[in-house]
Amino acid sequence: MPSNINLSTVTFDGKEVQSLREAFYQAVFQNPTIDQFHTVVNGIKAKQQMIYLGQFGLTGKKITDCEPSATTATIPTSEKFWEPQYIGDRIQECYTDLLNSFFVWGLKNGVHKPDLTNTDFALFLEERLSLAAYETALRFAWLGDTSAGIASNGGYLSNTVDPAYFNVFNGFWAQATAIAAADTKKRVTIANNAGTSFAAQAFTTDDVLNKVATNTFENMIYNADLRLRGAKDKVIIATQSLVDQYARERKAASNIELAYERTESGIDTFKVDGIDVIPFQFLDRHIRQYENNGTKFNQPHRAIFTTKSNLQIGTEETSNLSELNPFYDQKTRQYYVDYAFNMDAKIAEDYLTMIAY
Repeated sequence: MPSNINLSTVTFDGKEVQSLREAFYQAVFQNPTIDQFHTVVNGIKAKQQMIYLGQFGLTGKKITDCEPSATTATIPTSEKFWEPQYIGDRIQECYTDLLNSFFVWGLKNGVHKPDLTNTDFALFLEERLSLAAYETALRFAWLGDTSAGIASNGGYLSNTVDPAYFNVFNGFWAQATAIAAADTKKRVTIANNAGTSFAAQAFTTDDVLNKVATNTFENMIYNADLRLRGAKDKVIIATQSLVDQYARERKAASNIELAYERTESGIDTFKVDGIDVIPFQFLDRHIRQYENNGTKFNQPHRAIFTTKSNLQIGTEETSNLSELNPFYDQKTRQYYVDYAFNMDAKIAEDYLTMIAY
């Protein structure tokens, strides 16, 4: 097995950099905490029913008889199912792959040299894999799509991407677009997404004058179900591209920059008509890198107006989403790190959903 760290671009000619403490760590991407705008449902181990109870329609008429007639009104019900999938990955390292690199200075001595447990190298690798595991959870929760395929086969994924990284179950965006397809009133169209090139999809000066992003947010809010507009935990989650366009429009109209508020997770938010708007850069990164056919992006500008309680992530335990299991096998003299978790994502109630793309 080759090393999980690509050292092909790093030269090693003896005693140079001697430890990870002398290396520069690239900054990690800022992601929201799992509960910032999701509701995590623990204890989801297998297929499990979700029942939704509605409310009465019209009742109450003028009473003219001693014994009034019983109403025929009913309470509607609907159901969905948690169908969690077991997702995970493994990294495998052999000490011999590190002997010709600066990592050699951090290896153990003698017969214990193959055991990478608790070395600087292992701790660094585990820290990065834990971040990758959490991004895996976010990727499936938001961009999971059972119909995902590569561009050369008529899909929207980049040709270099393995669809297995996306097609395990339908995440929030696939569910939301299905909801909007069934009820077109739940969608606001962003014309730039239909551009046939990267340049044609980009926002322009005319878009600033026409207030494309401002109109998008306002149409999402004002056309939403009144129950969504009245919800206490309502939120708009948008790509950074759409948020940047809104900021340009605000500045052009008032010459005042958008006022952001920094959350505990380090994510900047702002308000539109009193509603929190959260730029979700994770979407931009993945669309640009993995939903790119070389000519254009797949729906680069997106937003969803919903509630925190409506975006549900089901798992056995929240901690599983970034938990690792490192171990050393003496027989093979290999060091392994596993992560795995049960997971599904559900938009709980369709009427609490408005999207723009």
